[in-house]
Amino acid sequence: MSGSSKSSNEKAIIAYIAPMGTGLSEVNRVLKQIFKKYKMDVCEINLSDHFQTYPKSNKYQELKYKMKEGDAICKKQKDGAALIKLASEKINQLFKKKRCSVLLLRQIKRVAELRALRQKYGDGVFLLGLYAPKAKR
Repeated sequence: MSGSSKSSNEKAIIAYIAPMGTGLSEVNRVLKQIFKKYKMDVCEINLSDHFQTYPKSNKYQELKYKMKEGDAICKKQKDGAALIKLASEKINQLFKKKRCSVLLLRQIKRVAELRALRQKYGDGVFLLGLYAPKAKR
């Protein structure tokens, strides 16, 4: 992870981009197992963590609600990276207080979000694109 003054030799952010229903929980589980083998501490954050709680009627409706909330925040602030900027304090706290070496970030959906992550955290940001056929989602 060299080549950027913003990167850290011990920190990484893996940001997911995936359609709804792709199975990010399973990917998280597998990645945690892999990093644990290398004695790396893993933390997680959802960009939607700071949204209002949605009544748990069903998972699909909850996800649609969270997507609309995220879109509304970006539109209101006229900034496609608004959610990353809101989450950056929590990201910094996780890296400092919990001494995370890897942060799994669920999930980005805009190029502006990836750019903001790379501008702030440098070469330690990795984008993991996931896909599953609609029939399996």
